[in-house]
Amino acid sequence: MEITSSKLSNYILFSNKNLEKCVRSLINESSNAVLLESYNDKLLLADHNSGAIYLADYKFDGKVLTVENYEQVDVVNDKSNLKEAIENYFDSDGYDVASIVEAYEEDSEAENTDLRESIVEALASKKQDVADYSQLEGINEEIGEVKDMQFFKNYTEYLTESPTSSIKYFNWVDPVRVSIIDEDASNIIVSGSKDKAKKLAKDKEFKDMFANAARELMEGNSLEMEELLEDNSAILALDNVEMKEFIGMSIVGDKELMESRKEIIDAVSGIISENENLQEMKMLFEEDAEDDSAEENKELATSDKDIDALKKALDKAEENISDEAIISKINSLKDALDSSKDSGSTDVGTVKECVELLSF
Repeated sequence: MEITSSKLSNYILFSNKNLEKCVRSLINESSNAVLLESYNDKLLLADHNSGAIYLADYKFDGKVLTVENYEQVDVVNDKSNLKEAIENYFDSDGYDVASIVEAYEEDSEAENTDLRESIVEALASKKQDVADYSQLEGINEEIGEVKDMQFFKNYTEYLTESPTSSIKYFNWVDPVRVSIIDEDASNIIVSGSKDKAKKLAKDKEFKDMFANAARELMEGNSLEMEELLEDNSAILALDNVEMKEFIGMSIVGDKELMESRKEIIDAVSGIISENENLQEMKMLFEEDAEDDSAEENKELATSDKDIDALKKALDKAEENISDEAIISKINSLKDALDSSKDSGSTDVGTVKECVELLSF
């Protein structure tokens, strides 16, 4: 039997032993759950906040782990030897105190010992500083405006097949899905960037900034132009012809700069080719133009209006939060949305995180 090394690695990675480690780690990162035991298709879980125990179905397709169909387990103590010994003591002359002591010792050793050990072991592996995502529960009822927008519905559906790579919270009703590796973590959709760039060339405030950066550039200082391009990376979506037209439109009306138009175009082109970050972004735009998955990109792409609605909903969520870890996460998501908006692109991983948080 021959097998490739990569396939063998997958066999090892997803062996029963390693899969249990992975599942335990993912569940224990959630706000309120720990994994007690795992079986072929079942998990025994505990909510360490309420103390409730649940049996749940789970499946793993190689990419996505799904936990669903929760059934609360009512733990009923087995027949107690101690109780029987006490009853016999009062009902008969044949029992003495020693019999009760012996029954007590046996009862104490036997009662729920395995369950207690499982819970103690599970809690020992639980991180103590997990974020309390339960504070977001019910937030979806307060943000009806964004929930009704088409992009939000698209992402809600998309999350069922391509979830994020962390479990936030179990409400013990809805299925929980998590990706072992979130392939959307660095997925940027740049459709619509050209239109955004062309609008910039007509914006007076931007034209003033571009003119100042161009003057600095002609004097040998490229830093201001580099920062301008990084902050407005939608410009990098333009091809050579469009770039020349864009620069011309941005400096039109300034006689001195118009006379140096060719030198400015060449200098801007040089900055892009020599700056690693700008070059990577330009290549990303070029790859997106050749991407065959245009229809899916169209459904996941967000407009400025979509991003503004997301930020507004995150602000609303933040009003109800006291957990510093979640507040920090929300602020970092808003910063990423601003960056996405500035570049005229869609950061799919960021939008997925936002929609997930706003769906509790």
